[in-house]
Amino acid sequence: ESTKTATTRLLFCTTGVLLRRLQDDPDLIGISHVVVDEAHERDILCDFLLILLREALQRRMDKKVVGELRVIVMSATINANRFSDYFFGAAVVNVPGFTHPVDDWYLEDVLEATQHRILDGSPCAMRPGNNGGGGHTKMAVTGRGGRQTTVTAEWGSGGGEVEAGVSPTWVEGLYDGFSEPTRKSLRRVDESIINYDLIEDLLLYIESFEPKRRALSDEKMDGKGGVLIFLPGIGEITTLADRISSSHAFTREHKLDVVAAHSSLSTADQRKIFRKVAWGERKVVLATNIAETSITIEDVEYVIDAGRVKETAYDERTRLRRLQDTWIDCASMRQRRGRAGRVRPGVCFHLYTKQLAAHHLDKHKRPEIQRAPLEDLCLQVKVMGHDDVAAFLANALDPPSAGAVQSALLTLIEVGALSLPEAAAKPQEASRSQGKPIAATSQAGPFAQLTPLGHHLSKLPVDPHVGKMLIYGCIFGCLDPILTIAATCAYKTPFAGSFGSRAQVDAARLKLAGPSPRSDLILAAAAFALWEAGQAERGGSEKVCREYSLSEPTLRQLRDLRRQFSDLLGTMGFIPRKPSFQGNRGGSAMPQVEEKGYWDANSKSEEVVCAVACAGLYPNLMQAEGQTGQVSWFNLKERNVAVHPSSILRNRKDFQPGALLAFHTKVATSRTYLMDATEVSANAALLFGGAISIDHAAARVTLDSWLTLSVPARTAVLIRELRKELKGLLAKKITDPRGLDIGLAGAPLVKAAVALLRDYEKAS
Repeated sequence: ESTKTATTRLLFCTTGVLLRRLQDDPDLIGISHVVVDEAHERDILCDFLLILLREALQRRMDKKVVGELRVIVMSATINANRFSDYFFGAAVVNVPGFTHPVDDWYLEDVLEATQHRILDGSPCAMRPGNNGGGGHTKMAVTGRGGRQTTVTAEWGSGGGEVEAGVSPTWVEGLYDGFSEPTRKSLRRVDESIINYDLIEDLLLYIESFEPKRRALSDEKMDGKGGVLIFLPGIGEITTLADRISSSHAFTREHKLDVVAAHSSLSTADQRKIFRKVAWGERKVVLATNIAETSITIEDVEYVIDAGRVKETAYDERTRLRRLQDTWIDCASMRQRRGRAGRVRPGVCFHLYTKQLAAHHLDKHKRPEIQRAPLEDLCLQVKVMGHDDVAAFLANALDPPSAGAVQSALLTLIEVGALSLPEAAAKPQEASRSQGKPIAATSQAGPFAQLTPLGHHLSKLPVDPHVGKMLIYGCIFGCLDPILTIAATCAYKTPFAGSFGSRAQVDAARLKLAGPSPRSDLILAAAAFALWEAGQAERGGSEKVCREYSLSEPTLRQLRDLRRQFSDLLGTMGFIPRKPSFQGNRGGSAMPQVEEKGYWDANSKSEEVVCAVACAGLYPNLMQAEGQTGQVSWFNLKERNVAVHPSSILRNRKDFQPGALLAFHTKVATSRTYLMDATEVSANAALLFGGAISIDHAAARVTLDSWLTLSVPARTAVLIRELRKELKGLLAKKITDPRGLDIGLAGAPLVKAAVALLRDYEKAS
């Protein structure tokens, strides 16, 4: 985008760049063709773009806009007919590609070839139903390599053996061509369970199978073929790696070079995926779905597909993200299969039955617009002049639910990006005062209006929480650490998920955090600052990464995001810019943000940084209850929430009842956990939180009708006035975005707010 000039005829850009163009020019005047690639991925921005392109085409069809526009939607695994129907019966063009032939083996074939058996009570067998009075016990069984496995023996009320449950994909007579032990295994198998024993048996089988297979092939192949094993997550990768490394069969007789491929790898671990192995060794890559399309490993000849994937689901009612282990779709199955045929003929071993693949997998992945938060999307729809967001999104290829849209709009109201007219706001406050979640009313859609903050947030192509954090970081003078915190929230933590070294990462984080850490996000900012300082000397940044177990690729990405955020804030006029004397290829000067100024005056104040983080994260706030050192966390919606085991705050023993934590995300596994948490003061929560109600006589302030805090009446009144001043400052910035000096105009407000926050810091 930055290299575009008046002579540009073809622009390669992200979806976000085109969406920003559509904000100012919804008819794309002067554009003749738009090519949308990888449309099968169906992320939120892609679906939003398709709605807008369809509307632009419709206006041309209705003769409301003059000029031709052609839209080409491309993908290797697209449902072409659905997209054709969506775009008014558009023509479909099939372009044949080439891959080497791949043989498909399904679970029934694998069981028959390896003679692997799934017995009653096996962890991979279906559990029996309630048999009314039976029982069970756990038994340790010694298996391959001296390894002990725990199995469950079960019996019925009459003392006889109870048969294991029947697989839901079992069809009587379908497997008559297979041996009886294989048929019994298929009848009782639970295909959703990762069968590590079967994977080991299959790796051993490949050792004897490969010479016979190659003898029948016309192609000359040197060395042992690599194996790519698809597993759902890092936990399963670690489990299988540990089992292989402790198995005598693979440490003595058949040497394997086991490497991992997932999104949290360090640079050194990433390089291992592509390196050549020693003669006589076989490379085994244990991968998540990142290896479906992102990378090509040239020596892979075999794919073992467990058929499972970890996918983020979003509950619009609880606003809770859940990481779910679920089946892949048919498109992913084809992508995984294709990894075996990229550079040579291969074999794909599917660890699920052909019956399940044909009749139980979804054809395509569920679109992200139906399973992810919609706050940023709803804000963009509002900015483009569509008052009824739900009606606009109903035009999507696969529309989101009405509940998801309402939940997003209500979150935007809580963030302060939207506001309701007074009449519409009263039912919301009534719900709060009764201790209930805010009601999802239809008024939250057409009648909600953009606030001054919402206008500014709409210009930042980030989650509204992150955008609010950035704007407040400018105003309150702590932009440097907030840039890193915002980038971490938008991307991921800089701490590396080194293969097999979780304890090392935890020790490094503790070393950097000190004895009484306050925030996972401030820790990330400190790590980035150390890495950046290390770049001043040769090899310094690499040394920092090794010492504190940091991922250099992630740090580089965070650096790029910081620059993008800083550039956007400069464009919006929140920080001044200076001209650069280095022109780009088009010859124009690229303005750069000045390095230091009022926007960094309070960057060293931990209290101010935590408060601004709270401003962005709100309403993600919880209070401690219980006893000092043994607290759990609660808010209006739920109780008994814990800090995630990966958090630097998990070992804090000095949290007292009444303490407050702001958090970035919440995940539910065996329990609900807070991720990326930050300790905040009561003054910070009141200054940057939701609606407040002051009880002067009792010296109490209630936040959003659920959180009651003891605050002197004078302080409460000051907080209320400061909130009004902040809203007024943002409103002035809309009318005069370039002329208003936010540092000068906001100086009295910032001075009073910082004094208030620091007074609390001293008192505590």
